[in-house]
Amino acid sequence: MKMKLRTPATILILITSMAAASAQPPPPGAPAIKPATGLAVRGGSGGAGVQAIDPNTGLPVAQLPPKPEWISPDWQDPNKVLPEVRFDGLPVSEVARYLRDQFRSDFDIVTADGEIPNEQMAISQYQLKLQLKNVKASEIFRAMNWLFESENAPIRWELKMNGTRPTALLRVEPELVPPPKPKPEPKRMVFFVGDLIGNEKSGGMTMDHIVKTISQVWNTAYSEPTKIQFYEPAQLVIVTGTPDQIDFIRQTIEALEQRVEFARPKTAAEQKMENQIKEMRLLQQTLKAGGGGGGSGSN
Repeated sequence: MKMKLRTPATILILITSMAAASAQPPPPGAPAIKPATGLAVRGGSGGAGVQAIDPNTGLPVAQLPPKPEWISPDWQDPNKVLPEVRFDGLPVSEVARYLRDQFRSDFDIVTADGEIPNEQMAISQYQLKLQLKNVKASEIFRAMNWLFESENAPIRWELKMNGTRPTALLRVEPELVPPPKPKPEPKRMVFFVGDLIGNEKSGGMTMDHIVKTISQVWNTAYSEPTKIQFYEPAQLVIVTGTPDQIDFIRQTIEALEQRVEFARPKTAAEQKMENQIKEMRLLQQTLKAGGGGGGSGSN
């Protein structure tokens, strides 16, 4: 009976000791583990902030270095306030010229002349729409940066000191540049051109004429080598290229079909029908023009 009572008492003392130990604060400098997030927070007087720990590997997570401030601490605004600034779709190059004129030689402005990678657009041609009142120089550049950020544009202004000379630098943010667009997969299309072949006097074309015409039209639109093959026995045109290139050849063949149809001599019945259609259209135009003024008939 004494053994039965003693065992629960021992367990109670052990649980109490564990609870008391867990309630004690950790020694100085020891990391405190957050069970919910797996983050180790280094405390104490010699702590260096929060160190992120990967809960899967138990290794510290690499942290990116902080980005430099967009405005240098020793930058000083000119003693001038513009009562109103209005950019209504003005390119960055024109904005830079406007600010140079307004602030004279108070600071330099440096812009790149190249293109934004993967965007096929000149940096200096990026357009701005802003309307500001009673602003200093740095407030104008800050507002432009806010606009760039809202539009996810990969360019930013930086106000820096070039020695003793204040300078506004427009630079590209590489991490904001979108990835290159994948090239469309080439496709193949076969066109039948047998309905174009015929006697040239009756409006038709020979196969050689069709080949030369399509090849020349291709060369006027594309600088890359011809991706067109001709199979004369079956009167076929085989095109390999992007969807736009295939559609371009389709439009070319359709235009040739219209040319052949227009040049083909018409029979007497077809000519009579065409004349009747012209007369009907002319009559409709006459009635429309005569009734345009309107008038009240007698009852």
